[in-house]
Order: sequence, then structure tokens, then C-alpha cells
Amino acid sequence: MTFMIAWIQAHGESAAFQSLFWVVLGLAVALFPWLWTGVLKNQRHGRAFAILNGVTLVGAVLPLISSAWPVLLASAAIFGCAFFAVVASTTAFVRRNCDASAWASGIGAMTVAFSIGQTLGPTLSGWLNDLAGGLSVGLLTSAVF
Repeated sequence: MTFMIAWIQAHGESAAFQSLFWVVLGLAVALFPWLWTGVLKNQRHGRAFAILNGVTLVGAVLPLISSAWPVLLASAAIFGCAFFAVVASTTAFVRRNCDASAWASGIGAMTVAFSIGQTLGPTLSGWLNDLAGGLSVGLLTSAVF
């Protein structure tokens, strides 16, 4: 979602629509605990992480399929409801697979890995955007990363 405002602007949407996009995304983030509690509680062996990454991928790819406002809002809702749940799933994974004495270091390692991804992903996607001269390549590579 790093480049979504530029994507939305490039497709001629107004500042009001840009605001609506982020409101929908924010509301979806607020709903994620209720949507994903069962998955986080019941899925073992990294399945919750895989499921939630898949949902996040769908939300990230939707704008590449269509720039119509209903699709963009669906993207915001789908991405928003799953992205932070991915982070929660890593905590659940560590707690299920490590001794309690290793939880802090396990969660710390996952946080560092996430931070590296959150730094390198947009940097590489932005570089590819610049090389390609458009946002489509960056959005696609962001989803893949």
C-alpha cells in the first residue's frame, strides 16, 4: 500500500476518494481481531501466517486488476483486515513453537525480519517503479515481495 495514493492519483481520483480509501483501510484494520481470531487460535504450523499473507496478497493485487473505485475500496478493506493480522500470526507462531523462555527473542527476531522486509520491499518496488516509469511494476513487485 506504500504507493497507493500515487496509484489513486494517477487514475484521476479526487482527494476525497483518497481519504475514503484510507478510512476504509483503517476501519478494516480495526476489525481484524474479530475477523481472524479463529484462524489465529486454531491454525498451527504457520498456516495462519500463510492464510493471512494470501489474503493480504489478494488485497494488494486488486488495483492491478481494475482501477474502478469499488475494486480499490475492496482492496483497502481486504488488505486492511489482514495486514496486521499477519503480524499477530507471527506472535502466535512463536508462542506455539518456542518455550516461554524464548518468546521474547523469537518475537524480537520476527520483528526484525518484518522491519527488514518493510524497508527493503518498498525500496526495491520504488526503484523498479522508477526504472519502469510507472506504478504497475512497483505494485506487482510489492505484492510479490
